[in-house]
Amino acid sequence: MATSHTDHLTFNDEAMAILRDVASTYVGESVTQRTVQVARCDGTHGVWIVAFGDVKLVYKQFITHDAQAFSHASTFQLQRILFQLGLAAEPLYFDAHKAVWIEAYLPAQALPVVKGEEGANSLSHHSANHNSTIHNSTIQNGSIQNITIDKVQNETIHILTQALVNLHQVRAVDVQSNGEDGEGDGDNIRWLDPFKQADYLLAQLTPAQAKRFTDALSMLRTDIQSTTNQDEPWVLCHNDLHAAHVRTDKRCIDWEYAGIGPRYFDVAMCITINQISASAHHAFIEAYAQLTDTDLAYVQQQVASYLRLCTIINQMWEQVLHHSA
Repeated sequence: MATSHTDHLTFNDEAMAILRDVASTYVGESVTQRTVQVARCDGTHGVWIVAFGDVKLVYKQFITHDAQAFSHASTFQLQRILFQLGLAAEPLYFDAHKAVWIEAYLPAQALPVVKGEEGANSLSHHSANHNSTIHNSTIQNGSIQNITIDKVQNETIHILTQALVNLHQVRAVDVQSNGEDGEGDGDNIRWLDPFKQADYLLAQLTPAQAKRFTDALSMLRTDIQSTTNQDEPWVLCHNDLHAAHVRTDKRCIDWEYAGIGPRYFDVAMCITINQISASAHHAFIEAYAQLTDTDLAYVQQQVASYLRLCTIINQMWEQVLHHSA
């Protein structure tokens, strides 16, 4: 059985004491006498959902590694802005020294197709055959129902494309006011150039490891620069939008990799993370193009290029994590 890199993290008495103080401040009264329930979640970091009666908070113990090109402190500030815009859960507490983060729990909106314990897995893992049948079942209204790949993929595409469009249309922040890539400051959401992210990861590799990526990145950079509409503005991107991160039509969770960036990189990363089958790529891209009233051929070309970039970034990410482990 594989061991997770977060298995060494524990939820201890100190964490509970911090949580009690934060929860008491959050609700405006002591929660000491309330019944406490603690549940651990899977994820890149150590994550626990802690309930004090009917009040739930999310406790995160962050893992810092060489593949990370930004600070968690900047992410906390970013989420404050996103919460004010009605896009994210409220961040309540952050300790940079201990890498501890606490935010309000954001319940998930009931998804229209997949419910029950197998929902998250059913949404993200599909057969390569778009018309085949999933033999897993879900319980809906007390009865067991089979789900087809077609229906699951279609509902997943609807959920994700609508969420992406909602985020990409956010105009409450002046995204043009911070033209330099970086952490951002004040009311500016940080800018994240995926090619600069790739360059950062490339610099963490050994010369032998980097050699296999250098030429491909150079060619891809030229290709995207030559085909992208230069008047197209960058937008608010989640950069890690899994179906499980979509909580309501407009609110999402897990904003660690968010920033202002190229919209089609966000679309491509969403397709990659959710393991949307190759046969469903066209439907995904077509749905996004329709919702944004954009030329389909242009969207297809942009997403195809950024999918290649996503593959390279993910491969380098794995190399960096493996090297630093």
